[in-house]
Amino acid sequence: MLPKLDKTKKKLPGEQLSLVSPSDDFRKSKNKKTALALSLFFCVGLSMIFSIYKSIARLINEKSYPKININFKLPSFKITHSNDIDLNSEIAPILSNDSSLWSFYVEVLPKTNQSFSWTKNRDQLFLDKSPPEVISELLSKDDISNSLIKTNLPEGAVVKENQITKDGYFEYQSIITVPGKQFFLVLKISGNNNLEKSKLLIPLLVERIYWAVIKL
Repeated sequence: MLPKLDKTKKKLPGEQLSLVSPSDDFRKSKNKKTALALSLFFCVGLSMIFSIYKSIARLINEKSYPKININFKLPSFKITHSNDIDLNSEIAPILSNDSSLWSFYVEVLPKTNQSFSWTKNRDQLFLDKSPPEVISELLSKDDISNSLIKTNLPEGAVVKENQITKDGYFEYQSIITVPGKQFFLVLKISGNNNLEKSKLLIPLLVERIYWAVIKL
């Protein structure tokens, strides 16, 4: 007996066409490739990130990471002062009416090739001791509160001094120290019978020299 035909099915003439066009198949294939490429990219990227993280963590734990010192140096502006100050013009008004022979030696400490020094009638000074010997002797002394010159200097100045009186001359040796500056000076008076009167000018002379040298 032959099987019964299914009357519900209708046979269309010719072969039935697919509902999906070739362009749709190509687009789906392309999307799958793009998704696969992105997946691979993210997998590789994540793997690299985790690898770098583990390496950094291991270096930190082992304290073997290199030290990187970054120094930012700002440009420096150095203000230079001329060492060519004229101390003769500073002391001349004070000595204008004094007939004594005055000798001076002024030196900014510590002494270098660039440090300031000035002298007047140098041949009259350091006949017994050299400047370094006098400086060493003065530095070993204490600050003198009743110094011959201290009242004419700013408050806080440290003064170490020698006063040498001999027949025919008086010599004053001193090291003056203020914050950021120290200088050595020697003044000698000779050729006058009235040395005590000339000695009164020393505080004024040292004051003039101090304010001129402190600007260097």
